Amino acid sequence: MKTITRITLIAGAAVALLFSTSCAKKGGLSGFDQTESGLYYKFHVQNPDARKPIENDFITCIGIFTVKHNGQDTVFFDSRQNPNPYAFPIMPSSHKGDIFEGLKLMGLGDSASFAIPADSLFLRTFQTGALPEWVDSGCMAILDFKILKIQSREEFEAEMMAQAEAANPELAAARENEGPAMEAYLKDKKITTAPQASGLIYIERTAGKGAQAMAGKKVQVHYTGTLLDGTKFDSSVDRGQPFEFVLGQGQVIPGWDEGIALMREGGKAQFIIPSKLGYGNRDMGTIKPYSTLVFDVELIKVGE
Repeated sequence: MKTITRITLIAGAAVALLFSTSCAKKGGLSGFDQTESGLYYKFHVQNPDARKPIENDFITCIGIFTVKHNGQDTVFFDSRQNPNPYAFPIMPSSHKGDIFEGLKLMGLGDSASFAIPADSLFLRTFQTGALPEWVDSGCMAILDFKILKIQSREEFEAEMMAQAEAANPELAAARENEGPAMEAYLKDKKITTAPQASGLIYIERTAGKGAQAMAGKKVQVHYTGTLLDGTKFDSSVDRGQPFEFVLGQGQVIPGWDEGIALMREGGKAQFIIPSKLGYGNRDMGTIKPYSTLVFDVELIKVGE
């Protein structure tokens, strides 16, 4: 980790700090404005008419994150050190005043700094479980961003697909084969269920009578996943341990977030998930690029 004191933000080149991180308590940070929810923010470049990201959009940006460690300002992430562009989706806010609220304030080409309690950032947004040893408890983390690109999920995925296929022509052949392979599978299994608008095929096996699964709820499920040829690649049933996650937070593939949300506690269903709602063109070992996945799922519990 690199310790710093003051570095400047250069519009059009890179984002960096105009100030040191602070352990100041509530009551104001010098030079920062504050949203109604309590998020501290400071714009360095702002284009009011520029496109702003919404939930599920992908942003490509420069990001530099700083905290206090032993009382010294310490950069714990600098996207400029990575060979690939720093890109990620805009997620629903997990709590008031989180970084996603701040990013939604920014427009294309903007640069800004956000001050967020480090405890909240790591424990609630990053969900680290415990505050890292190299972070002083009670300090403010400073997150600097410069937005270079804003894309819808579809635009982002299309760009990634084009880049991957340009580097590996075999991927294009796999993509072209996915549709015919799924059609053959559906015909062989005599499945006539119409797909959802997304492309997910949801087949209810047993109607649940319990609570409805909803975004933000913690759900517990048993599942078995197979490829179209019947190859089993994963099963919580075999492990004897249900899988638990928070629905609608992007913790699982999109086909799962959508499919589980159609179920009630106690229900059983089969999901046929095209690759665009699964792992796309990624090679996941047994799951090859552009693989359609079949999951038999039981929703055991819907929690808080």
